[in-house]
Amino acid sequence: MSMTERLLPGPTALIALIALNRDVLRNGSILASRSPEWSGYPPTGIHRYDMEFALLEGDGSPRANLGTHPGAEEFYGADGSLARIVRRDHDARAPAQVDLDAYRTDQLEGIQDAEFKELMTAVTNALPLAPSFPAFSAIEVDALGYLWVREYNLPGAEGALWTVFDPDGIVQGFVETPPDLMIYEIGEDYIVGKVRDELRVEYVQLRELTRAN
Repeated sequence: MSMTERLLPGPTALIALIALNRDVLRNGSILASRSPEWSGYPPTGIHRYDMEFALLEGDGSPRANLGTHPGAEEFYGADGSLARIVRRDHDARAPAQVDLDAYRTDQLEGIQDAEFKELMTAVTNALPLAPSFPAFSAIEVDALGYLWVREYNLPGAEGALWTVFDPDGIVQGFVETPPDLMIYEIGEDYIVGKVRDELRVEYVQLRELTRAN
């Protein structure tokens, strides 16, 4: 599998984002979405609800109705029983004290409020040194039912590596994405996500996804 980048043209294309309650755009307006009212758990299987999207002014007043569009996929099991176990070889790596210190520094960076920084300092100082790094950091299911598992980013690692399993749990390949790309949806031939620049200004990206036959 491979991937190329293409920016979405114009703010109205932001309706491609899913599973968000609100998101502030560069011009100060707000992209908001609303899920349907709770009506009980659906039958067993994967379901996707339609969500209402709207563009609001910075003060919350309505600006434009963007219509109804598909929301995030959800999977419900009838009794919570185990459906499948997916495995891949993984060599666990034990973190060093320098890794924990770097994590603490990263968590405190940018905090301006002195009282909150003091609280977070106490919290991070209480963190123990874990026996090993996590094996993965995120899981996504694409439009074809393939499972995407993101490996945990070890200190100094560049990019984000995803292992892609087919619906039978067989590894189909690996996909590397930018480490700052927050993925919202994986389609048959595209990936939609959000990135931020050095000023933390948010941009929506549509990336082409090429699957091997």
